Amino acid sequence: MVGYNEEYKRNLAFGATARYQLDPTLESLTPNNDFTATSASVYNTINEWAVRGGFFRANYDFREKYLLQLIGRYDGTSRYARGRREVFTPSVSAAWRISEESFFATAKPFINELKLRVSYGTLPNQLNNNSYPYIASMPTGTTGYLFGNQQGVIVGAPGLVSADFTWEKVTTANIGLDVTALKDRLTLNLDVYQRETKDMIVAGMAVPAILGTAVPARNAADLMNKGFELAIGWRDQVGKDFKYNVTAVLSDYQATITRYDNNPKGNIGDRYVGEKLGEVWGFVTDGFFATDAEAAAADQGQIWSGKWLAGDIRYADLNGDKKIDRGTSTLADPGDQRVIGNTTPRYQFGLNLGFEYKGIDFTAFFQGVAKRDYWVGGNYFWGFDSEWSVPMVYHTDYWTPSNTGAYYPRLRFGGGGNFQTQTKYRQNAAYTRMKQLTVGYTLPEDWVRRANIKRLRLYVTGQNLFTITKMHKAFDPELLGVASYPLSTSVAFGLQLGL
Repeated sequence: MVGYNEEYKRNLAFGATARYQLDPTLESLTPNNDFTATSASVYNTINEWAVRGGFFRANYDFREKYLLQLIGRYDGTSRYARGRREVFTPSVSAAWRISEESFFATAKPFINELKLRVSYGTLPNQLNNNSYPYIASMPTGTTGYLFGNQQGVIVGAPGLVSADFTWEKVTTANIGLDVTALKDRLTLNLDVYQRETKDMIVAGMAVPAILGTAVPARNAADLMNKGFELAIGWRDQVGKDFKYNVTAVLSDYQATITRYDNNPKGNIGDRYVGEKLGEVWGFVTDGFFATDAEAAAADQGQIWSGKWLAGDIRYADLNGDKKIDRGTSTLADPGDQRVIGNTTPRYQFGLNLGFEYKGIDFTAFFQGVAKRDYWVGGNYFWGFDSEWSVPMVYHTDYWTPSNTGAYYPRLRFGGGGNFQTQTKYRQNAAYTRMKQLTVGYTLPEDWVRRANIKRLRLYVTGQNLFTITKMHKAFDPELLGVASYPLSTSVAFGLQLGL
């Protein structure tokens, strides 16, 4: 198959606004002249972009045992300068149906299908919201001075742009296995992959402020992603009436920065080579100060310059310099900071269960994450963060001389130095949630036929019925970093009628 695609888009926008109308029923945009509006504005925008490309795909099948597919794309975009607009990205995939080989005949009664797959290929991305990122534009505006009856118009100097923008390229290597066994009752699908993203568009390199303008972004980073996806299913029947099925899925990935040109000093507040996406730097908690004297003797002034007291957090001196600080916050000198966790959800899983028995049907779906670290804050977590806080019951477990084993430190509005990212308040965001449960009953045909009804099913279904997690009660582990309002639990009853 050979194909060609071309897209051209031109955006035209126009708008006019009038405010402070003395008589809203008069549709006038003219300010002052007719005294119906005292303020008016008119604006318009124009931009355009285009892409053009060709592609091909060739498939080869030899005796339904050896499968080969070749794919190639040649794409061009108007978003990059001439000489950087085009990119060619090839892909190849192959499969071997081992179960169709003659030597596999003895295993055929047990394993119906066994296929091994491999693939390697590249796809392009043009990740830029600007239609003209390589063209310098001159900002316009008005002065605060009048020239005649109008404010003076000014045109500013253009900012810096890069003419070297080009496509990001995502290359994926994958090996997979498909198995169907035991008379199609057992299915297994496994994929292990490595995905490398090259020439990612990131912010420009840091330069002295004397430059006087922003540094343009450029293709200056690479990312390596490794992971796997596994799905296992089983379906069977016991006796004449009982049918059941189970399906489980599991996936995992980790992404690592393999190139980042814009952080030569290795600042830990920026991306750096070797960084695993989601990793969090912080301090190791060493309990609470037991007395005011102990707190005064500790050197934690760089963390917070106030007066440390009993019940405040004591941080561990990891580098042995008798003080707690951030050093230069670089990889070479992080002070007492360390990587103390990772917010990337690991080992994401799902489980589907179902059965049917004499008109009764049951389905249940569970999902979750087996490993994830997270740090939360604000009034919902700290409770007494400010005078505007409305604490919950669990916020009252704070340090006092009679409650030295508390979860929270002594009360301080704003936290003092206690609210640092640290190991004590690292949340275990792993969870298992019942996303949906449905139980139904289909009345026997003999019962409903007399009423000229073909099918009548009653059911009850529930969503988000319960969650198993060690996460702080004020937060929903499924919505971390996505939404602030928790998911609701719902139960519904229904009837399905077929005439």
